[in-house]
Amino acid sequence: MNHPIPYLFIVIFLLQSCDKENDDFSLSPKVKYSKIITQKSPYTHPTAPIGTTVNFHLLDRRIVLENSNDFSILMWSLADEEISKFENDIGFTSLMDLKPKEQDITDIKKVLSPDGLIQINPWVFKLDFEEQLIYVLPVTHISQIDDLKEKRTSNSNIQVFTFMDDVWQLLEEGEENIQTDSNIKRCREAKAKNKQVYATTSICNCTPYYWQKTTISVRYNKFGIWETVKAFYYTNFYNVYGQSNNQYTNSSLLSGTIHYHFDERCGISYYGTRILPSGQFSQTSYTLRSNKKPLERNKSVVNMTVNTSYIVSPPEPAQSINTLLNNF
Repeated sequence: MNHPIPYLFIVIFLLQSCDKENDDFSLSPKVKYSKIITQKSPYTHPTAPIGTTVNFHLLDRRIVLENSNDFSILMWSLADEEISKFENDIGFTSLMDLKPKEQDITDIKKVLSPDGLIQINPWVFKLDFEEQLIYVLPVTHISQIDDLKEKRTSNSNIQVFTFMDDVWQLLEEGEENIQTDSNIKRCREAKAKNKQVYATTSICNCTPYYWQKTTISVRYNKFGIWETVKAFYYTNFYNVYGQSNNQYTNSSLLSGTIHYHFDERCGISYYGTRILPSGQFSQTSYTLRSNKKPLERNKSVVNMTVNTSYIVSPPEPAQSINTLLNNF
């Protein structure tokens, strides 16, 4: 006599095993966390005001988020926050170098695992900063994540983009092409390019044989799935031979302003002003923009001006520095 019931259980078990391909393929359990937007921001997040909470979890040393909007909120909550605090709070090790030779401006490294991974459903991303490439694997093929880690492009499920690409748009267009043959409305506006400008001023105190230099700079950087606009103020100290002694010395920032105008590609436009605090700083940075949507070419402007005074005896007169980032 045949007994179909045991065979039915076997079939159900096999089907459930196959479905694991569509779920998180992991070697460790999920650890859930949340993050709240709390800091004062130079402009308002388009969809997430201060107090917004984003939930995420850790899986095999990588951060997992439900969608790109959650990714945007998490990145915004981390703007200008010390990475060591974020790592300690959740027991996470990021790609960010905690002791860089120079200030690391790559905020997105805060949320990347040491092998450059982050999971933003329905994709897993690997960012390669040397090649400036992004490797993308659908979560439906998460069991092939080792191929993603090793950048095995022979795997047809892995897509490759550059940091200059609008990766979100390309991925969404690819999904729509699979689902429908209808015409897709695409953004045709040109993308802004990475650009940096800087200006310096310096003084020489020839009795003790040293001189100081203050530099301000503004940088626009794209990373495929994220982009930032940052402003910097830093001072360095040199000896009589003109060689840096690898030490920062304080100068006094008397006043400073940053006026900006950003035009998103096929998106919103907005203006703002950031008033810089006075005080003694060896180096400091300001995040003016942190967003997943790229800017339109030649439409945005950042104008930074600071008045600084060097700490020498007798004190030097205040000096003004100005730099303008445009046509990027």
